[in-house]
Amino acid sequence: MSQIQLSGIAKSYNEQFVLHPITLTVEPGEILVVLGPSGCGKSTLLGIVAGLVEPSRGQVLFNGRSLAGVPAERRGIPMVFQDHLLFPGMTIAENIAFGLRARGVPRAERDDRVAAVLAAIQLASFGSRYPSELSGGQKQRVALARAIVLRPPLMLLDEPFSSLDSMLRREMRDLVLAMRREYGFSAIIVTHDPQEALELADRVAVMRAGRVEQVGTPEDIYFRPCNAFVARFLGPANIIASESGDLCVRPEAVQLALTGEGVTAHIVEKRFSGPRVEIVMETKVGHLSAIGPAHAYRGLEIGTHVYASWREQDAVFLRGT
Repeated sequence: MSQIQLSGIAKSYNEQFVLHPITLTVEPGEILVVLGPSGCGKSTLLGIVAGLVEPSRGQVLFNGRSLAGVPAERRGIPMVFQDHLLFPGMTIAENIAFGLRARGVPRAERDDRVAAVLAAIQLASFGSRYPSELSGGQKQRVALARAIVLRPPLMLLDEPFSSLDSMLRREMRDLVLAMRREYGFSAIIVTHDPQEALELADRVAVMRAGRVEQVGTPEDIYFRPCNAFVARFLGPANIIASESGDLCVRPEAVQLALTGEGVTAHIVEKRFSGPRVEIVMETKVGHLSAIGPAHAYRGLEIGTHVYASWREQDAVFLRGT
């Protein structure tokens, strides 16, 4: 179990900062997900931890020891990329064993560890196959296994599931969490997918334009976003102007009624997604949306007049845009 600290890490090219000074800590056994749009600097940050990118300022500390000048291959921190990068001329078992062989692990131990991790990723009978014989999801499982078999204290994952379909992405997220429980590693995962971040993370660091906007548990950043950017990036959000500042109210906190008190509204759109329905309304404070169980909104159709309300504790003041 190891701790990784990023202390004032920054990166610039031609005096233009792509990463402003960032300080973050990943505690032993923790999954930190770095979330943000394309171009925000999250992959650059991961590359600095991996030793693939040299920081312009700051340092990376591994269990209190600086990694300055330590090349990527000597850091002992495996990285899983969006592209699986398997060796096409090697069998699956040989691909997984590659790092162990490079480290001089004896043959018998290599075989045992490869067999164990193949079973863990539910590909126990695939060891003799080649990458060309596997599906995209299976290849990504092997890429993950190739890192896990090294039993690293820390793993880095850069948009590892973005090329997979939604069902496979969910399966891979479940696999990462199962492997973390089994092997106890820490991880830094980079993604632009808010759902992936919320499901995987112990803590989330939301980035924008080379800066970390907010760090917190998934619940913290979802229900208590610091600004409008974080609120909207994490999912549907009602941003309401008030005299004291903008408010954020999540759509699932909005309650609708045909009579009573609240903001007078009329429904302009109804979006059905199976178990849930999103209701979009026009009101005097602008468009509002409410999300709730499909069965609860059966009688609410476009054109219906309703009253929208929410509890005071479900409205969060935002510090900026």
